Amino acid sequence: ITITAQPAVIGEWDKFRLEQVVTNLLSNAMKFGLGKPIEISVSTSGGRARLSVLDHGIGIDPQHQSKIFETFYRVTTGLTNNIKGSGLGLALVKHILDAHGGSITLTSAAGKGCTIRLLFPTLRERDNQTKGNS
Repeated sequence: ITITAQPAVIGEWDKFRLEQVVTNLLSNAMKFGLGKPIEISVSTSGGRARLSVLDHGIGIDPQHQSKIFETFYRVTTGLTNNIKGSGLGLALVKHILDAHGGSITLTSAAGKGCTIRLLFPTLRERDNQTKGNS
């Protein structure tokens, strides 16, 4: 696992829930990454915190990408039949992101790995929104 992080990514987030997010994303990357490197990056972009997790594993076929964050949805192919899971991990990630005012995107292709990018409001973005609403 390689981690690249900017020194000051500041926000008000639920620490326990963010731990769940990172744990679920890493768990999936390890399960489906075929033992290849996993890259994690933390940065800011446009006043938002960005967390990206990239694996170089089996990837996700486009037909499954829109459903992968649904509760109990599991991709079942010959490559994934022996991989255990409940289909709750990524649904929980999306739920937590929604609760934090964040968003999630996925870039993948079968056999090409997967990148999941999360965007969270930072303190700066939240403060700017508050000033604009005053």
